[in-house]
Order: sequence, then structure tokens, then C-alpha cells
Amino acid sequence: MDTARVEQILDWLVKNFLQVIVIFSIFIQITPIKWNPITTFAKWLGKIFTKELSDLITTM
Repeated sequence: MDTARVEQILDWLVKNFLQVIVIFSIFIQITPIKWNPITTFAKWLGKIFTKELSDLITTM
């Protein structure tokens, strides 16, 4: 790989830093910060789908 190509890749990474971090956060979970956007979204979606059932159980 020549230096021009490496510079292009580094330039792209710098310009798209936030997107790269978001993509990595989907696959990599830092140990002290136990937050994964996919897991959080799945839990939120699950609560929405099961809200009616949960309400029914709590009223019994």
C-alpha cells in the first residue's frame, strides 16, 4: 500500500470520525461503559411490544 492510499484512508477516518465510532460501538463494548446501542434498542422495542401484556399481569 503506498503512502497516498494510506493518507486517503486516514483523511476519510478523520472526516468521518463520529460514524466510525458509532459503527465500532455496535460491535465493541467497552468494559467500564456497559452500553450497547443495539441492546438498548432491543430492550426498548421489547417493552413497547409487551406493554399491554405487562399491564394485564399487573392488574390481576
